[in-house]
Amino acid sequence: MNRQLLSLIELYQTDNNLVKASHQALTELYPVLKVRWSRVFGNRWAHLLGNHQEISFSPLKVRLSGGYGLFIDNPDSLPGQEIQEVIITLKDVFYARH
Repeated sequence: MNRQLLSLIELYQTDNNLVKASHQALTELYPVLKVRWSRVFGNRWAHLLGNHQEISFSPLKVRLSGGYGLFIDNPDSLPGQEIQEVIITLKDVFYARH
């Protein structure tokens, strides 16, 4: 678990918007990451927030909870263990709160 990411999410989550708080925390800690947040409706993922100008043809697609997902367009920009810690932290946060 990435404690620094978790602390920033909790700090930024003032208006009860977990996606915005998570995006702000993630982009602050990892400015090199290009991420897009989605609302998940079955097989359909609808864009909510994030970088949509530079979309990868093969992003890492992560379902964070039943209703939210994340595309990471450049997961190779972080070491494998670090990107896995980010994903585990985000999944824990989203499953606990949604």
